[in-house]
Amino acid sequence: MACGMRYKDDFVGTAALTGKKGAGGDFSNVMDHVERSGGTIRWLRLAEVCRNMGYVQGEAQPLLFDSKIEPADILQGGLGDCWLLAGIASVSLYPHLIRQIFVQREYNPYGKYKLRLFDRKTLKPVTVTVDDRIPCDKDGRPLFARPNGKEGWVLILEKAFAKLWGSYQDLDGGLTEWAVVTMLGCPIITYRAKGGSFVRIQVERPVPDESKGIGKTFSSKEMFKVLSISLKLGSLASASISDPEAALEARDATGLVNRHAYSVLRTAKAKGSDGATRRIVCLRNPWGTGEWKGDWGDSSPLWDQHPKVRAAANFSPSEDGEFWMPWEDFASHYDYLRVMPRDLGAPNLLMEYDESRPWCGPCAGCGKGLIGYCFCCVGCRAVCCAVDADYVAETDAKHASCFSARWWYNRVIGVH
Repeated sequence: MACGMRYKDDFVGTAALTGKKGAGGDFSNVMDHVERSGGTIRWLRLAEVCRNMGYVQGEAQPLLFDSKIEPADILQGGLGDCWLLAGIASVSLYPHLIRQIFVQREYNPYGKYKLRLFDRKTLKPVTVTVDDRIPCDKDGRPLFARPNGKEGWVLILEKAFAKLWGSYQDLDGGLTEWAVVTMLGCPIITYRAKGGSFVRIQVERPVPDESKGIGKTFSSKEMFKVLSISLKLGSLASASISDPEAALEARDATGLVNRHAYSVLRTAKAKGSDGATRRIVCLRNPWGTGEWKGDWGDSSPLWDQHPKVRAAANFSPSEDGEFWMPWEDFASHYDYLRVMPRDLGAPNLLMEYDESRPWCGPCAGCGKGLIGYCFCCVGCRAVCCAVDADYVAETDAKHASCFSARWWYNRVIGVH
Protein backbone atom coordinates (compact mmCIF):
# COMPACT_ATOMS: atom_id res chain seq x y z
CA MET A 1 0.00 0.00 0.00
CA ALA A 2 1.60 3.24 -1.16
CA CYS A 3 1.91 6.12 1.29
CA GLY A 4 -1.33 8.12 1.50
CA MET A 5 -3.35 5.61 -0.53
CA ARG A 6 -6.31 3.75 0.89
CA TYR A 7 -6.17 -0.02 1.03
CA LYS A 8 -8.32 -1.87 -1.50
CA ASP A 9 -9.22 -5.49 -1.03
CA ASP A 10 -10.41 -7.64 -3.95
CA PHE A 11 -13.46 -8.72 -1.95
CA VAL A 12 -15.92 -6.36 -3.68
CA GLY A 13 -18.47 -6.47 -6.49
CA THR A 14 -20.85 -9.24 -7.48
CA ALA A 15 -18.47 -12.02 -6.45
CA ALA A 16 -18.38 -10.68 -2.88
CA LEU A 17 -22.16 -10.46 -2.78
CA THR A 18 -23.15 -13.77 -4.36
CA GLY A 19 -20.02 -15.90 -4.56
CA LYS A 20 -18.22 -17.30 -7.56
CA LYS A 21 -21.40 -18.89 -8.95
CA GLY A 22 -22.94 -15.46 -9.46
CA ALA A 23 -26.55 -14.35 -9.00
CA GLY A 24 -29.56 -16.50 -9.63
CA GLY A 25 -30.72 -19.86 -8.32
CA ASP A 26 -29.73 -20.35 -4.69
CA PHE A 27 -28.01 -16.97 -4.75
CA SER A 28 -31.11 -14.86 -5.40
CA ASN A 29 -31.72 -13.66 -1.82
CA VAL A 30 -29.01 -11.00 -1.83
CA MET A 31 -29.83 -9.75 -5.32
CA ASP A 32 -33.56 -9.69 -4.51
CA HIS A 33 -32.78 -7.41 -1.60
CA VAL A 34 -30.63 -5.24 -3.87
CA GLU A 35 -33.54 -4.91 -6.29
CA ARG A 36 -35.93 -3.98 -3.46
CA SER A 37 -33.41 -1.35 -2.32
CA GLY A 38 -33.37 0.36 -5.71
CA GLY A 39 -31.23 -1.97 -7.78
CA THR A 40 -28.02 -0.03 -7.22
CA ILE A 41 -24.98 -1.25 -5.26
CA ARG A 42 -22.45 1.28 -4.01
CA TRP A 43 -19.30 0.18 -2.18
CA LEU A 44 -18.62 3.04 0.22
CA ARG A 45 -15.94 3.63 2.81
CA LEU A 46 -16.90 3.43 6.46
CA ALA A 47 -16.61 7.19 6.91
CA GLU A 48 -19.03 7.78 4.02
CA VAL A 49 -21.49 5.26 5.44
CA CYS A 50 -21.52 6.96 8.83
CA ARG A 51 -22.02 10.36 7.20
CA ASN A 52 -24.91 9.05 5.14
CA MET A 53 -26.45 7.61 8.30
CA GLY A 54 -26.06 10.98 10.03
CA TYR A 55 -23.68 9.70 12.71
CA VAL A 56 -20.73 11.93 11.75
CA GLN A 57 -20.72 15.40 10.23
CA GLY A 58 -18.36 17.18 7.85
CA GLU A 59 -14.80 15.93 7.95
CA ALA A 60 -15.21 14.16 11.29
CA GLN A 61 -14.07 10.53 11.30
CA PRO A 62 -16.00 7.53 12.63
CA LEU A 63 -14.61 5.22 15.30
CA LEU A 64 -14.00 1.51 15.24
CA PHE A 65 -15.29 1.28 18.82
CA ASP A 66 -17.30 4.09 20.38
CA SER A 67 -17.30 3.95 24.18
CA LYS A 68 -18.57 0.58 25.40
CA ILE A 69 -19.34 -2.47 23.27
CA GLU A 70 -22.83 -3.89 23.83
CA PRO A 71 -25.54 -5.93 22.02
CA ALA A 72 -27.41 -2.70 21.18
CA ASP A 73 -24.57 -1.89 18.76
CA ILE A 74 -25.79 -4.66 16.45
CA LEU A 75 -28.70 -4.15 14.04
CA GLN A 76 -29.70 -6.61 11.32
CA GLY A 77 -30.28 -5.40 7.79
CA GLY A 78 -31.65 -7.14 4.71
CA LEU A 79 -29.59 -10.34 4.94
CA GLY A 80 -30.75 -13.47 6.74
CA ASP A 81 -27.65 -13.56 8.95
CA CYS A 82 -29.50 -13.28 12.26
CA TRP A 83 -27.44 -16.30 13.38
CA LEU A 84 -24.25 -14.31 12.88
CA LEU A 85 -25.52 -11.13 14.54
CA ALA A 86 -26.99 -13.12 17.45
CA GLY A 87 -23.58 -14.72 17.94
CA ILE A 88 -21.84 -11.35 17.78
CA ALA A 89 -24.38 -9.98 20.29
CA SER A 90 -23.57 -12.82 22.69
CA VAL A 91 -19.83 -12.25 22.43
CA SER A 92 -20.30 -8.47 22.81
CA LEU A 93 -21.31 -9.08 26.43
CA TYR A 94 -17.56 -9.49 26.93
CA PRO A 95 -16.16 -6.42 25.11
CA HIS A 96 -12.53 -7.52 25.36
CA LEU A 97 -13.38 -10.64 23.32
CA ILE A 98 -14.64 -8.47 20.47
CA ARG A 99 -11.62 -6.20 20.69
CA GLN A 100 -9.13 -9.04 20.66
CA ILE A 101 -10.53 -10.22 17.30
CA PHE A 102 -9.19 -7.01 15.73
CA VAL A 103 -5.43 -6.76 15.27
CA GLN A 104 -5.77 -2.97 15.04
CA ARG A 105 -8.30 -1.73 17.59
CA GLU A 106 -8.95 1.78 16.35
CA TYR A 107 -10.29 3.41 13.20
CA ASN A 108 -7.80 3.17 10.34
CA PRO A 109 -8.04 6.12 7.88
CA TYR A 110 -6.33 3.92 5.26
CA GLY A 111 -9.19 1.41 5.51
CA LYS A 112 -7.23 -1.78 6.24
CA TYR A 113 -8.25 -4.21 9.00
CA LYS A 114 -6.92 -7.61 10.04
CA LEU A 115 -9.13 -9.89 12.14
CA ARG A 116 -8.18 -13.07 13.99
CA LEU A 117 -10.87 -15.71 13.55
CA PHE A 118 -11.07 -19.52 13.64
CA ASP A 119 -11.88 -22.04 10.95
CA ARG A 120 -15.17 -23.54 12.10
CA LYS A 121 -14.31 -27.07 10.96
CA THR A 122 -10.70 -27.36 12.10
CA LEU A 123 -10.72 -24.74 14.92
CA LYS A 124 -7.38 -23.50 13.61
CA PRO A 125 -6.82 -19.72 13.82
CA VAL A 126 -6.96 -17.75 10.57
CA THR A 127 -6.26 -14.08 9.83
CA VAL A 128 -8.74 -12.33 7.53
CA THR A 129 -7.80 -8.99 5.95
CA VAL A 130 -10.51 -6.67 4.60
CA ASP A 131 -10.90 -3.04 3.63
CA ASP A 132 -13.68 -0.80 4.95
CA ARG A 133 -15.73 -0.61 1.74
CA ILE A 134 -19.29 -1.60 2.65
CA PRO A 135 -22.05 -2.61 0.17
CA CYS A 136 -24.74 0.10 0.27
CA ASP A 137 -27.97 0.99 -1.52
CA LYS A 138 -28.52 3.95 -3.83
CA ASP A 139 -28.93 6.25 -0.80
CA GLY A 140 -25.58 5.18 0.63
CA ARG A 141 -27.03 3.12 3.49
CA PRO A 142 -25.66 -0.37 4.28
CA LEU A 143 -27.50 -3.22 2.59
CA PHE A 144 -26.86 -5.64 5.41
CA ALA A 145 -25.76 -5.08 9.04
CA ARG A 146 -26.23 -1.45 10.09
CA PRO A 147 -24.26 0.66 12.56
CA ASN A 148 -26.05 1.97 15.63
CA GLY A 149 -23.85 5.02 16.00
CA LYS A 150 -20.54 6.24 14.64
CA GLU A 151 -18.67 2.99 15.22
CA GLY A 152 -17.89 0.51 12.45
CA TRP A 153 -16.77 -2.70 14.11
CA VAL A 154 -20.00 -4.59 13.33
CA LEU A 155 -19.77 -3.79 9.61
CA ILE A 156 -16.10 -4.77 9.44
CA LEU A 157 -16.68 -8.01 11.34
CA GLU A 158 -19.63 -8.97 9.13
CA LYS A 159 -17.49 -8.33 6.02
CA ALA A 160 -14.69 -10.51 7.44
CA PHE A 161 -17.19 -13.32 8.02
CA ALA A 162 -18.49 -12.94 4.47
CA LYS A 163 -14.96 -13.18 3.08
CA LEU A 164 -14.15 -16.20 5.23
CA TRP A 165 -17.41 -17.92 4.25
CA GLY A 166 -17.08 -16.98 0.58
CA SER A 167 -19.64 -14.21 0.07
CA TYR A 168 -22.42 -12.26 1.78
CA GLN A 169 -24.91 -14.71 0.27
CA ASP A 170 -23.20 -17.55 2.12
CA LEU A 171 -24.12 -15.81 5.39
CA ASP A 172 -27.83 -16.16 4.57
CA GLY A 173 -28.89 -18.84 7.05
CA GLY A 174 -26.81 -20.56 9.71
CA LEU A 175 -26.48 -21.37 13.40
CA THR A 176 -25.48 -18.93 16.12
CA GLU A 177 -22.86 -21.29 17.49
CA TRP A 178 -21.06 -21.20 14.14
CA ALA A 179 -20.48 -17.50 14.69
CA VAL A 180 -19.27 -17.95 18.26
CA VAL A 181 -16.93 -20.81 17.34
CA THR A 182 -15.50 -18.76 14.47
CA MET A 183 -14.80 -15.88 16.85
CA LEU A 184 -13.60 -17.82 19.90
CA GLY A 185 -12.76 -21.38 18.84
CA CYS A 186 -14.76 -22.98 21.67
CA PRO A 187 -16.83 -26.21 21.98
CA ILE A 188 -20.60 -26.34 21.45
CA ILE A 189 -23.10 -28.19 23.66
CA THR A 190 -26.60 -28.62 22.19
CA TYR A 191 -29.69 -29.38 24.27
CA ARG A 192 -33.13 -30.32 22.91
CA ALA A 193 -36.20 -29.30 24.90
CA LYS A 194 -38.58 -32.20 25.16
CA GLY A 195 -41.62 -32.64 27.40
CA GLY A 196 -40.54 -30.12 30.03
CA SER A 197 -36.98 -31.47 30.24
CA PHE A 198 -33.78 -31.01 28.24
CA VAL A 199 -31.70 -33.70 26.53
CA ARG A 200 -28.07 -33.20 25.58
CA ILE A 201 -27.99 -34.25 21.94
CA GLN A 202 -24.58 -33.11 20.76
CA VAL A 203 -21.19 -31.87 21.96
CA GLU A 204 -18.87 -30.70 19.24
CA ARG A 205 -15.10 -30.70 19.50
CA PRO A 206 -12.70 -30.19 21.17
CA VAL A 207 -14.37 -31.96 24.14
CA PRO A 208 -13.07 -35.59 24.40
CA ASP A 209 -15.44 -38.24 23.07
CA GLU A 210 -15.64 -40.14 26.36
CA SER A 211 -16.86 -37.01 28.15
CA LYS A 212 -19.69 -36.00 25.85
CA GLY A 213 -22.56 -37.50 27.85
CA ILE A 214 -24.85 -37.64 24.82
CA GLY A 215 -28.42 -38.49 25.79
CA LYS A 216 -28.16 -37.15 29.34
CA THR A 217 -31.47 -35.67 30.48
CA PHE A 218 -31.91 -32.61 32.68
CA SER A 219 -35.07 -31.52 34.44
CA SER A 220 -36.24 -27.96 33.87
CA LYS A 221 -34.77 -26.81 37.21
CA GLU A 222 -31.49 -28.63 36.58
CA MET A 223 -31.17 -27.05 33.14
CA PHE A 224 -31.84 -23.59 34.54
CA LYS A 225 -29.05 -24.13 37.09
CA VAL A 226 -26.63 -25.43 34.44
CA LEU A 227 -27.40 -22.48 32.16
CA SER A 228 -27.12 -19.95 34.99
CA ILE A 229 -23.73 -21.21 36.15
CA SER A 230 -22.49 -21.51 32.57
CA LEU A 231 -23.34 -17.89 31.88
CA LYS A 232 -21.72 -16.79 35.14
CA LEU A 233 -18.56 -18.65 34.12
CA GLY A 234 -18.45 -16.67 30.90
CA SER A 235 -20.10 -19.18 28.55
CA LEU A 236 -22.20 -17.93 25.65
CA ALA A 237 -25.61 -19.30 24.70
CA SER A 238 -28.25 -19.13 22.00
CA ALA A 239 -31.75 -20.50 21.48
CA SER A 240 -34.07 -21.13 18.56
CA ILE A 241 -37.60 -22.26 17.78
CA SER A 242 -38.08 -24.97 15.16
CA ASP A 243 -41.74 -25.30 14.18
CA PRO A 244 -41.94 -27.24 10.90
CA GLU A 245 -45.54 -26.12 10.34
CA ALA A 246 -44.72 -22.41 10.56
CA ALA A 247 -43.05 -20.33 7.85
CA LEU A 248 -39.45 -19.25 8.10
CA GLU A 249 -39.14 -16.31 10.52
CA ALA A 250 -42.90 -16.26 11.07
CA ARG A 251 -43.87 -14.35 14.21
CA ASP A 252 -46.47 -15.89 16.53
CA ALA A 253 -48.94 -14.14 18.85
CA THR A 254 -46.35 -13.99 21.64
CA GLY A 255 -43.89 -12.02 19.49
CA LEU A 256 -41.41 -14.89 19.09
CA VAL A 257 -40.00 -15.70 15.64
CA ASN A 258 -39.77 -19.21 14.19
CA ARG A 259 -36.37 -20.51 12.97
CA HIS A 260 -34.67 -17.37 14.14
CA ALA A 261 -31.57 -17.17 16.35
CA TYR A 262 -31.79 -15.46 19.74
CA SER A 263 -28.92 -14.70 22.08
CA VAL A 264 -29.40 -15.95 25.65
CA LEU A 265 -27.83 -13.23 27.78
CA ARG A 266 -28.46 -13.98 31.46
CA THR A 267 -30.81 -15.49 34.03
CA ALA A 268 -32.30 -14.34 37.32
CA LYS A 269 -33.90 -16.11 40.26
CA ALA A 270 -35.71 -14.46 43.16
CA LYS A 271 -38.75 -14.81 45.40
CA GLY A 272 -41.80 -12.84 44.40
CA SER A 273 -44.07 -10.87 46.72
CA ASP A 274 -46.17 -14.02 47.19
CA GLY A 275 -43.14 -16.01 48.41
CA ALA A 276 -42.95 -18.17 45.27
CA THR A 277 -39.62 -18.46 43.46
CA ARG A 278 -39.49 -16.94 39.99
CA ARG A 279 -36.98 -18.13 37.40
CA ILE A 280 -36.62 -15.87 34.38
CA VAL A 281 -34.27 -15.68 31.41
CA CYS A 282 -33.14 -12.74 29.28
CA LEU A 283 -32.83 -13.05 25.49
CA ARG A 284 -32.11 -10.69 22.61
CA ASN A 285 -33.53 -10.55 19.09
CA PRO A 286 -30.70 -9.49 16.71
CA TRP A 287 -33.23 -7.42 14.75
CA GLY A 288 -33.07 -4.93 17.63
CA THR A 289 -36.87 -5.05 17.82
CA GLY A 290 -39.63 -7.63 18.22
CA GLU A 291 -39.91 -8.90 21.77
CA TRP A 292 -41.81 -11.37 23.93
CA LYS A 293 -45.30 -10.08 24.78
CA GLY A 294 -46.09 -12.42 27.67
CA ASP A 295 -45.28 -12.49 31.39
CA TRP A 296 -42.12 -10.60 32.36
CA GLY A 297 -42.02 -8.87 28.98
CA ASP A 298 -41.19 -5.16 28.90
CA SER A 299 -44.81 -4.11 29.44
CA SER A 300 -45.71 -6.82 31.95
CA PRO A 301 -47.26 -5.58 35.24
CA LEU A 302 -45.38 -8.35 37.07
CA TRP A 303 -42.29 -6.13 37.36
CA ASP A 304 -44.16 -3.71 39.64
CA GLN A 305 -45.85 -6.52 41.54
CA HIS A 306 -42.57 -8.28 42.38
CA PRO A 307 -39.86 -5.70 43.16
CA LYS A 308 -37.35 -8.33 44.37
CA VAL A 309 -37.46 -10.05 40.99
CA ARG A 310 -37.10 -6.68 39.28
CA ALA A 311 -34.03 -5.94 41.38
CA ALA A 312 -32.51 -9.38 40.75
CA ALA A 313 -32.92 -8.88 37.00
CA ASN A 314 -31.81 -5.24 37.11
CA PHE A 315 -34.75 -4.64 34.79
CA SER A 316 -35.09 -1.48 32.73
CA PRO A 317 -37.61 -1.50 29.83
CA SER A 318 -36.48 -0.41 26.37
CA GLU A 319 -37.43 -1.30 22.81
CA ASP A 320 -34.06 -2.77 21.82
CA GLY A 321 -34.87 -6.41 21.10
CA GLU A 322 -33.82 -7.49 24.60
CA PHE A 323 -36.49 -9.05 26.82
CA TRP A 324 -37.14 -11.29 29.82
CA MET A 325 -39.52 -14.24 29.94
CA PRO A 326 -40.40 -17.00 32.42
CA TRP A 327 -38.10 -20.00 32.29
CA GLU A 328 -41.13 -22.28 32.01
CA ASP A 329 -42.29 -20.44 28.89
CA PHE A 330 -38.77 -20.56 27.48
CA ALA A 331 -38.73 -24.34 27.91
CA SER A 332 -42.13 -24.72 26.22
CA HIS A 333 -41.53 -22.35 23.28
CA TYR A 334 -37.87 -22.88 22.37
CA ASP A 335 -36.71 -26.19 20.92
CA TYR A 336 -32.93 -25.86 21.00
CA LEU A 337 -30.53 -24.39 23.54
CA ARG A 338 -26.84 -24.20 22.70
CA VAL A 339 -24.15 -23.40 25.27
CA MET A 340 -20.63 -22.47 24.20
CA PRO A 341 -18.10 -22.56 27.08
CA ARG A 342 -14.96 -20.51 26.69
CA ASP A 343 -11.56 -20.47 28.32
CA LEU A 344 -10.96 -17.75 30.92
CA GLY A 345 -7.18 -17.89 31.17
CA ALA A 346 -4.50 -15.24 30.85
CA PRO A 347 -4.61 -15.12 26.99
CA ASN A 348 -8.09 -13.61 27.29
CA LEU A 349 -6.92 -10.61 29.31
CA LEU A 350 -6.92 -7.40 27.28
CA MET A 351 -6.50 -3.74 28.09
CA GLU A 352 -9.75 -1.77 27.69
CA TYR A 353 -9.63 1.86 26.62
CA ASP A 354 -11.92 4.50 25.13
CA GLU A 355 -11.01 5.24 21.48
CA SER A 356 -12.91 8.54 21.59
CA ARG A 357 -10.29 9.87 24.08
CA PRO A 358 -7.06 9.63 22.01
CA TRP A 359 -4.64 10.51 24.83
CA CYS A 360 -6.53 9.91 28.06
CA GLY A 361 -8.17 6.66 26.86
CA PRO A 362 -5.04 4.48 26.62
CA CYS A 363 -3.54 6.00 29.78
CA ALA A 364 -6.72 5.37 31.78
CA GLY A 365 -6.99 1.86 30.34
CA CYS A 366 -3.39 1.07 31.25
CA GLY A 367 -3.87 2.38 34.79
CA LYS A 368 -7.09 0.44 35.37
CA GLY A 369 -5.58 -2.70 33.87
CA LEU A 370 -2.48 -2.46 36.07
CA ILE A 371 -4.54 -1.97 39.22
CA GLY A 372 -6.87 -4.84 38.34
CA TYR A 373 -4.09 -7.22 37.32
CA CYS A 374 -1.73 -6.58 40.22
CA PHE A 375 -3.90 -5.44 43.13
CA CYS A 376 -7.33 -7.00 42.45
CA CYS A 377 -5.99 -10.49 41.66
CA VAL A 378 -7.30 -10.45 38.08
CA GLY A 379 -3.96 -11.68 36.77
CA CYS A 380 -3.49 -14.27 39.51
CA ARG A 381 -6.95 -15.72 38.95
CA ALA A 382 -6.44 -15.84 35.17
CA VAL A 383 -3.09 -17.64 35.50
CA CYS A 384 -3.83 -19.99 38.40
CA CYS A 385 -7.61 -20.40 38.70
CA ALA A 386 -8.87 -20.17 35.14
CA VAL A 387 -11.98 -22.09 34.13
CA ASP A 388 -11.36 -23.90 30.85
CA ALA A 389 -14.04 -24.61 28.29
CA ASP A 390 -13.62 -28.38 28.32
CA TYR A 391 -14.09 -28.50 32.09
CA VAL A 392 -17.40 -26.64 31.92
CA ALA A 393 -18.61 -28.90 29.13
CA GLU A 394 -17.60 -32.09 30.87
CA THR A 395 -18.92 -31.28 34.35
CA ASP A 396 -22.19 -29.50 33.44
CA ALA A 397 -20.86 -26.13 34.55
CA LYS A 398 -19.62 -26.94 38.05
CA HIS A 399 -17.27 -24.22 39.27
CA ALA A 400 -13.58 -24.97 38.79
CA SER A 401 -11.55 -23.45 41.60
CA CYS A 402 -7.84 -23.53 42.35
CA PHE A 403 -8.44 -26.51 44.61
CA SER A 404 -10.35 -28.66 42.13
CA ALA A 405 -8.93 -31.96 40.98
CA ARG A 406 -9.15 -30.70 37.40
CA TRP A 407 -6.95 -27.69 38.22
CA TRP A 408 -4.25 -29.82 39.86
CA TYR A 409 -4.42 -32.34 37.02
CA ASN A 410 -3.92 -29.61 34.41
CA ARG A 411 -1.29 -27.50 36.16
CA VAL A 412 0.71 -29.96 38.27
CA ILE A 413 0.71 -33.00 36.01
CA GLY A 414 0.93 -30.73 32.99
CA VAL A 415 -1.91 -32.13 30.88
CA HIS A 416 -4.37 -29.60 29.46
